Amino acid sequence: MKLTCPEGFIYGSSCNLSCRGSYPLIGNDQMYCDRNSTNSRSTYWNWGNGPKPYCKQNNCPSLAAPAHGALTCDKWTYGRQCMLHCNDHYDIPAAAGGGSVARFTGQFTCSTSSGKWSPVESVPGCSVRRDPSNFVLPAEVYYYSGSCNDNKTQDTIKAHFIQEMQTLQSDPGWQGICPNTHDCNVHNVDITCGTTRRRRGSQYIRRRRQSQQASILLSFDIKLKWKTLGNSSLDTYHRFDTLAKGLGSIIENKARSGSLDVPVSSLDTDSLQFGQLGIRCEPGRYPRLTTISCASCPLGSTYDFTVRKCVLCPKGMFRDNDDHVTCSSCPLGMSTPSNGTVNSTECRPICKKGYYSLDGIEPCTPCSRLEYGPSTFATKCEKCIRGMMTNSSASTQASDCLGWYSN
Repeated sequence: MKLTCPEGFIYGSSCNLSCRGSYPLIGNDQMYCDRNSTNSRSTYWNWGNGPKPYCKQNNCPSLAAPAHGALTCDKWTYGRQCMLHCNDHYDIPAAAGGGSVARFTGQFTCSTSSGKWSPVESVPGCSVRRDPSNFVLPAEVYYYSGSCNDNKTQDTIKAHFIQEMQTLQSDPGWQGICPNTHDCNVHNVDITCGTTRRRRGSQYIRRRRQSQQASILLSFDIKLKWKTLGNSSLDTYHRFDTLAKGLGSIIENKARSGSLDVPVSSLDTDSLQFGQLGIRCEPGRYPRLTTISCASCPLGSTYDFTVRKCVLCPKGMFRDNDDHVTCSSCPLGMSTPSNGTVNSTECRPICKKGYYSLDGIEPCTPCSRLEYGPSTFATKCEKCIRGMMTNSSASTQASDCLGWYSN
């Protein structure tokens, strides 16, 4: 506990009380140096009628070990921390608690000031480790033209580039690195008009522009189909990184030879830039470069492409199989007690008209004779008009409220 006593410790002085480390203070936050009523020469600290002030510590609850993994935990000054570890061929889920998929590392922390674990209060099970579908090497190059906003100019540049890439993929040099164009190809060609360059990958380098002409940014990807090379995912990554850079060198030589030039604009050969080799996953899974794998959201949740987070399956749905990336619906007439349901066994029949429960599913309670239940899946009943009641419980319509009664 921290004391702040600006007047010192003499009779009549006061001290302010606070807790370190965000611990909650129980009791008054101020005390006074008062005179003892039975001995005027003696003083004591008066903290009011409540209990003696103290800083409350909230114990961190134990975390259950995850499926297909284990936890290692340790204490720190203000609480505990645990780390999720997964068995061979399993992976840390993409993100727990709706957090960012990129930031979740499997670490959990709990401060004894709150007694709650973060980012979530339960540990999700490890998901099956999955290989990426493709490697992708992003690249960009600048063309310069008198008119950047001319759609015809942009279409001409894009069409010519795609045609040259298709020709290049049948070239002996390209086929020496990648014989199958289905496994290695240039795709995702895009045109951006303007003078502001965007970053592609981690090796972005600002280069000079031709100030007298408008710039047209052409971006593209070199895509390589995943297959295991070497003894580990890291070995595979390094092998494909070398292959992708080899294909990039062939494109660079083609650019310097003038083959990528078009009559309507000029190519800035020095602007050709390649980014960092990345991985692509099937829809619903997130690329994790630390393990060169595709992570899944924890069971009971699914990946939302709009917010780029794992979100809990809504009520009435569940996700119990890591092979499926979307939530499944309960059978007709059934629902779940909450969001984030993992097991289909938690699907229960919804309450019928005239019945209710806290979550709208069985077990359900009949509406009393002072109420009626017009809806299924109800969490409460509607009250009859004052002074009226139904002939029996579990009534379903307002018209069932009949007759007068007196207290």
